Amino acid sequence: MPLFCPLEKAAGVDPGPCAVRYYHSRKYLQEAKLHGCRNILALRGDPPAGQDTWTAVDGGFTHGIDLIRHIRKHHGDYFEIAIAGFPQHATLPPEEFALELQWLKEKIQAGASLIFTQMFYDVQIFVDWVKAVRKAGITVPIVPGINPIQTWNGFQKSTKLAETPIPQSYLDVLEPHKANDEKVRELGSQLVVKLCRDILDSGLGIRGLHFYTMNLERGTRILLEQLQFVPRVEAVKPLPWRQSLTPSRRAETIRPIFWANRTKSYLSRTENWDEYPNGRFGDSRSPAYGEYPYDIRLPVRMHGPFAWTCTDCTIIERYCSSSMGPPRNTRADRPVVRQLLPRESS
Repeated sequence: MPLFCPLEKAAGVDPGPCAVRYYHSRKYLQEAKLHGCRNILALRGDPPAGQDTWTAVDGGFTHGIDLIRHIRKHHGDYFEIAIAGFPQHATLPPEEFALELQWLKEKIQAGASLIFTQMFYDVQIFVDWVKAVRKAGITVPIVPGINPIQTWNGFQKSTKLAETPIPQSYLDVLEPHKANDEKVRELGSQLVVKLCRDILDSGLGIRGLHFYTMNLERGTRILLEQLQFVPRVEAVKPLPWRQSLTPSRRAETIRPIFWANRTKSYLSRTENWDEYPNGRFGDSRSPAYGEYPYDIRLPVRMHGPFAWTCTDCTIIERYCSSSMGPPRNTRADRPVVRQLLPRESS
């Protein structure tokens, strides 16, 4: 569990942890809720190492529907529950296939709301399975599982473990190059890209794909690029600031115009400034020092004569009469200011 929660908070992603059907599941669900994770993929899991078959432990869940019912009973609608679907069931005898569909529907009725499928390479098997699932009255979204082909040995091992049928067309293309991993990856990517396109163009309403990366990002990245699911780098103008990881701000693409030309934040740029900007009449070393851009006569025309105090007049008069050395670039203003001073201060 510690893996998922910092990931969600730091990267802004929506993790989907797995809850397997053994005695740890109850504790796992409590930890998931405590850390704010809301997506559960309810799976039985593989048999322990050294065992060929899966058996329930004492006090654990026996069937997937037991876990789903437990979640809904003790956690209500807090969790979104996804379950596994197996397209290869479409190749079973009709009676067995009907039984599998019944069990799948019971899980949906118990509270599951999404189906992730096991990997497959025969698109027709997937199409037949989806049509049968819909005919059985199951309407929740289905996300097909796509497994990139990385190496020949890995391809053989994964399909054997999942009992996934391999189309003969795949074997004809890949087997002659089974000793060349790069060639297998290249040709395998082409085959899987066609598989993905056939799925999305099948008219089944499939709106997403689930890639089994197996901690190997290269194969998945190649598929995404060839499917044009990743925008071209030159088409995306990098933002001149580091994007926020806060969910409410991570899609932010607009900021004030002066930020676009100054990549550092305002606080960073001004952290060494004086507490009070001195302006043009202060210390020339101050970052706030500069030319005064306004006509001093404008406020007088707008608001009438100033209500000067004695102290104000004395200081300004000394500047204008040169008895006190004025700052640089103020000589042109002295005659104007002097004409505006009240006569009492002369």
